[in-house]
Formats: sequence, C-alpha cells, structure tokens
Amino acid sequence: MLAPWQNPLVPFATRYTPLTIEPEEPYIMFSAGSPISHFHNRRCTPDSLTPAELKAEVIERTSTPGIHPRFAELAQMACMNTAYVSTVRKCEVIRP
Repeated sequence: MLAPWQNPLVPFATRYTPLTIEPEEPYIMFSAGSPISHFHNRRCTPDSLTPAELKAEVIERTSTPGIHPRFAELAQMACMNTAYVSTVRKCEVIRP
C-alpha cells in the first residue's frame, strides 16, 4: 500500500535523515502485509522485531523477481524510526 501526504506549506521533504523525518514534512507511507508465517526473519514474533529488522524484511521482500523495482527503492529509502508492525488479528481472505 502507498499513501502519500503533502504539506501544502512545505511541498517537498527537506528535513529527514535515514533514521527519521519531521512530522510536518511530506512523506509516502509504504506498507507491506502478509501472514506471520511468511516473515523471513524468524528471530522472534514480528511485533518484537526492531525497526532495522523490519526495514530489512521489507527490503528482502521487495527485492524478489516480479516486484516492481520502485517498491524496492521506496523500501531502501524508508526512515528507520518509522518502521513498525500493525497486526491484523482477523480479516476476510482476499484472493490475489
């Protein structure tokens, strides 16, 4: 999922680092979802992975054949402190 937000007063992000971005800066939210069983990193449960491990997980997943290279580029550019897990406990199955 991609969800952009642009601040009308600051159209382009300028104050960000590989670790964080200021809250009033424009951004693109990038999210990836899957069953817990599909996580590559099995060190612990997904909600206990560090932001660096979550970013590495998304980079690994977007680097596979069939995934558009722009998704891999977005994953590489993700600010580290913005990576988190949002667990969905129950949902309807969606066919590919």
